[in-house]
Amino acid sequence: MEITTNIVRSDLLKLNLSVALRSKGTYYFILGISLLVLCFSFYKSGLPDSPVLWATAFFIALFSGFLGAAPSFAINVFCLLIMSKQSNGVLGTHIYQISEAGLFEKTDANETLTKWSGVLSVKVHGPILYIQIAPGLFHTIPSRSFSDSKAFIDFANAARKFWEHA
Repeated sequence: MEITTNIVRSDLLKLNLSVALRSKGTYYFILGISLLVLCFSFYKSGLPDSPVLWATAFFIALFSGFLGAAPSFAINVFCLLIMSKQSNGVLGTHIYQISEAGLFEKTDANETLTKWSGVLSVKVHGPILYIQIAPGLFHTIPSRSFSDSKAFIDFANAARKFWEHA
């Protein structure tokens, strides 16, 4: 099976949002920031002396964790979007072929065959097929590249079967 797709920056943004929201590391990072804020609060003001103050301290610490993680995520995505170009094979036209041999990708910058035994996961999240080939490294195949949703589902199911039987 073969598909030609055009990867744009919004596809990379969707990928990063999807991965960040599903990653344990994101939540560990938020928890770490929250604990640091909570410890600093206790150091500066002492321990709360009522259940309401305890709850308030935990809520503020958790909220601070989310606020602290947001700029880190934004900087990472900004750098990714700035560095991604058609000339380095990240953006632009990608031709994907799937077969028992593996996932073949052709771009302006490279041609690569990834054997299914080297693929970490094959997942569909919403309208996008993600084929993870290393931690933090994905092939992104949007459903808009297919003639209809059935063709997208058939391609995703075929990729999943090849991967599961590798």
